[in-house]
Amino acid sequence: MKLKLVHSFLLIIIFSNSYASQPIRFDGKSQLISFNQTEQPSIDQLMNVLKESGLPENYSLTIISKENDLLGMVHYRFQEIYNGNAIDGCVWMVHTMNGKIQSMNGVLKNSLPVFSPIVVSTNSAYSTALHFVVNDLNETQRNSSSLINSSSITPELLWTSENNELQNFRLCYRFDIFLRDAQARKYVFVDVETGKVFNYHERIQHTNANGTAITAYSGSQTITTDLNAGSYRLRETGRGNGVETYNMNNGTSYAAATDFTDADNTWNNVNAAKDQYATDAHWGTEKTYDYYFLTYGRNSVDNAGLKLKSYVHTSLTGMGYSNNVNAFWDGTEMTYGDGSSTINPLTTLDITGHEISHGVTENTSNLNYSNESGAMNEAFSDCMGTAIEFYGKPATANWLIGNEIGATFRSMSNPNAYSQPDTYLGTNWYSGSADNGGVHTNSGVMNYWFYLLSQGGSGTNDNGNSFSVSAQGLAKAAAITFRMNTFYLTSTSQYADARAYSIQAAIDLFGACSNEVITTTNAWYAVGVGASFVSVPVVANFLANSTSSCTIPFTVQFANTSTGGGSYSWNFGDGGTSTSINPSHTYSSFGNYTVVLINNGGTCGSNTNTQTNLISLQPSTAPIATNQSGCGATSFNLTATGNGALNWYNAPMGGTFLGTGTSYATGVISTTTNYYVESNTTPSPIFGGIPNNTVGTGGYFSNSSDRYLIFNCTSPVTLVSVVVYAQGAGNRTVQLRNSSNTVLQSVVVNLVDGVNTVMLNFNLPVANDLILGIGGTSNLYRNQSGAVYPYNIGSSVSITNSNSGTPGYYYYFYNWKIQEPGCVSNRTTVIATITPVPTSVITAGGPTTFCQGLNVTLTNSVSGMSYQWKKNAVNINGAINISYTANATGTYTCTATNTCGSVTSNGLAVIRNTLPTATETLTGSNPFCKNATVLLTANTGTGLAYQWLKNNVSISGATSLTYTVSANGYYRIQVTKTSTGCSKLSANLSLTTVVCRNENEISANEISVFPNPFNQVITIDFGNMGPDYLEMIDVTGRILETKTINSISKIEIGKDLPSGIYIARLWKEGEIISNIKVVKSE
Repeated sequence: MKLKLVHSFLLIIIFSNSYASQPIRFDGKSQLISFNQTEQPSIDQLMNVLKESGLPENYSLTIISKENDLLGMVHYRFQEIYNGNAIDGCVWMVHTMNGKIQSMNGVLKNSLPVFSPIVVSTNSAYSTALHFVVNDLNETQRNSSSLINSSSITPELLWTSENNELQNFRLCYRFDIFLRDAQARKYVFVDVETGKVFNYHERIQHTNANGTAITAYSGSQTITTDLNAGSYRLRETGRGNGVETYNMNNGTSYAAATDFTDADNTWNNVNAAKDQYATDAHWGTEKTYDYYFLTYGRNSVDNAGLKLKSYVHTSLTGMGYSNNVNAFWDGTEMTYGDGSSTINPLTTLDITGHEISHGVTENTSNLNYSNESGAMNEAFSDCMGTAIEFYGKPATANWLIGNEIGATFRSMSNPNAYSQPDTYLGTNWYSGSADNGGVHTNSGVMNYWFYLLSQGGSGTNDNGNSFSVSAQGLAKAAAITFRMNTFYLTSTSQYADARAYSIQAAIDLFGACSNEVITTTNAWYAVGVGASFVSVPVVANFLANSTSSCTIPFTVQFANTSTGGGSYSWNFGDGGTSTSINPSHTYSSFGNYTVVLINNGGTCGSNTNTQTNLISLQPSTAPIATNQSGCGATSFNLTATGNGALNWYNAPMGGTFLGTGTSYATGVISTTTNYYVESNTTPSPIFGGIPNNTVGTGGYFSNSSDRYLIFNCTSPVTLVSVVVYAQGAGNRTVQLRNSSNTVLQSVVVNLVDGVNTVMLNFNLPVANDLILGIGGTSNLYRNQSGAVYPYNIGSSVSITNSNSGTPGYYYYFYNWKIQEPGCVSNRTTVIATITPVPTSVITAGGPTTFCQGLNVTLTNSVSGMSYQWKKNAVNINGAINISYTANATGTYTCTATNTCGSVTSNGLAVIRNTLPTATETLTGSNPFCKNATVLLTANTGTGLAYQWLKNNVSISGATSLTYTVSANGYYRIQVTKTSTGCSKLSANLSLTTVVCRNENEISANEISVFPNPFNQVITIDFGNMGPDYLEMIDVTGRILETKTINSISKIEIGKDLPSGIYIARLWKEGEIISNIKVVKSE
């Protein structure tokens, strides 16, 4: 595992993915470790990393705090432990994103004395510590009524170093000596072997003031109070666990303090007692809470809602101070003096913010209140107090500290004006022991850095180095400062550490090559700490918590591990984009997706990282199966191959579950049936959480106070089982609850005494702050130390904490077994085809005996076969359809064939009867003269019946062999064979009547025909007859040619006629006016 080291006095930011591995140091000096982007360990691997780097077995870490920031990072603060005792000043911070360690910083030691015998008793050591503090009091403080009312008589046993230099360590008792009424509070370290005071830490942090008159503070402001017994008090519960302001009545006893009250909640309490300044303290406390909560999400100084109490009108002289011009945070509350005749009470907004910010420091970096760390402690309060002043009253805010009370004592924009240094080790730098090593003096260096970072500036520092710093604004400067102090500094940090960690904080917030990082670096250079900014390479890189799935939608959480960046542009490959630092993206379609990240490093350039086909979303491969077929009612053993478990169903979706396996027996079926098989691939289970109860100390717990583990679940999974250690056999109820403590699922399990694997099979919902606990008495083992949260189980479950409120505690449930859902494929259709055993039955669609010219359709009543029709047992060529039309006499059969065989049908006899002859003979001429007749005679034969027709209509009664015709028309005979009923019609014979004239009746003036006979054409001259048209008719009565005459007097005709005898018939006004016989010769 590759690490990179940043020394406390020089920040080296490495952006490439390859660099020389450097070990973690255990020399008591501050360091910053950043991990290779592709080799970041999980938080669970922290101790392994430290052990591999040289931390001995008898050294360990115990968690102090865990905080989430607004960037999505989680910050852990650990105390180093040696042989079971804390090492004072050795604090290790771990900074994670998505459970992966991005960086670590702090101080570690691994070479403490082998053994320190405990010779001195705690009572003797306590007496020594108390006398040490009392001896440091002035006469007034010694005369206070109660010196030890708040002291801690029970000490902590820990290792501490001489002068906090983290080199020469001794095992000591640490007593918290708090002489409250004397306002003296120190951590006093008494050597367990020699009984002497080895070290101490000052705990009360003051604001010093001196000067002249001031004006009013904050004018009319809105405050929150409460109503009690008809009067309003300076108390409220809406911010954290409350804000309360009390009246010390110029006394020294906090227990005797009283409420400020008002009758109408309009607090215009200007009086000789200066009660109006109490509302300044109250309002200032509320604004300070609001600033931290609304800007950084911090709930009071401890981020747990600590009640903020202020005590106004305190007699500081009664506590031993030389005057009442002071205000301080003592680790529990704020105390304000009333000032002097020329200096007003110290309840201005910037001083209130300053004092409360000491509480923030105490609960985060816990900077020692001496020398450089103490100066930084004071500077942090000045910086945040000023930010709070600009937040609460921007119209009058400034960069002076104390100007409103009438005695300006520091200037952040010009520290030299009030005898503070503006350059590290420069003019006005204090090197003595007074004021805890000059904490109120040397704070000027960081104050000026903060001012330059906010407002910008240029000049030459005391080292002769010229500088030019661009303004980034107060909000950014405060955010960098807050993050540095809250997440990176330790109790022994120095100015070099402040430079390194403020740069890291700016990188976290704005990107490694942003203007904010450049300005943060250059502002430190301006105050003489470190070099000016040097640009560094920009590298784009990222990780994804999961890259493949067989189900959609699919959500991926991306972790941006880029370096040197300021802004980011993501392209997820499916049309989706983002500019978030660590985005999540949901894919809704199957496919392979290339993800691109562009890291824009501003002045340092940009870099693009393209990860081709990073996200692969493919449905599970469907099983392969073969269709089967059988004859008649039968059963099948269907088979399929595929990944995972093969599940059989009776429908393509949903349906009835039939069975699991590579084969499925259908049972007997008689019709073709579809079956469906899918592949269900289940991943291997994932184990996590603490594997067993040997991680630290612990014992059995009855659950008298409901205790449980808290966890998050980001995708639906099953909690299959956990391991518990039972004290006594019997039933226990394991419960899954939501964040509101409502039981979602539960199971009663019977445990044996000792270790048990408990089957739960809880279906975990997607939710945060889920609870795994016990309903009722537990009598199960729980650890009281050794737990380091979170415990990430795969990408879906993260155990984040227990509800005990005590670091290191872990309740009941070990070695969680998580089953993620499997992948289900599309279903494959498997067809079991039933082919019927062939049968063949034919039926006729009509009579099977019929007359010539008719037919009958024969049909096989069994469908779905191949067919061959036969006549008299001989295949009929091409007759292969289910039906056949028979028109000839014979015996017909049909052979039906399928894969199960062939069968020939029954035979059907078909009889076709022949038709009789039907002809007629004309006796007489045609045409014939009107009023004359001709005779038609039918053919004769045995068993015949006759029916004469005119114009295709039966002539009533004309059923004889002959028929006499007397009128024009078409005549035919229907001859029926009486034995079969078969009939036949003769051809139509056209008979025509004409007006007959003698030859001498036709004059030469009327018609002449010549030549007649003819061999080419014949000319007909109509004379004065004037016919309408002419027809040429053969001897059978057929009309061969028709000519329209109209006004033509003569016509040539007959050219296309063959030789023969013809009638030239002339029509006029619907009547035949002449029939002329003509002959065409050869």
